Amino acid sequence: MVKDADEIAAIRRACAIADAAFAHIITVIRPGMTECEVAAEMEYFMRREGSGALPYDDCRLGGAGQSAARRGKYEGDRAWRARDDGLRRGL
Repeated sequence: MVKDADEIAAIRRACAIADAAFAHIITVIRPGMTECEVAAEMEYFMRREGSGALPYDDCRLGGAGQSAARRGKYEGDRAWRARDDGLRRGL
């Protein structure tokens, strides 16, 4: 499969938005925020930057630890804890 210039430009733009969203969210995330609050902030930022779609279909962002891995989902109202550093480590 060969990408045309428009597809390549869209991929580059999506990557730039994702990079900016990650840089933003690590400055915002704090213990006590719920995973859905973190996801909402991330979505708001990406949409402000021009994202038309999200790269995920739920709030699963790495903060739920092992319990999320076992369930395949998370409890979105669970508060982010200081040791939930998945985003800070770049997961």
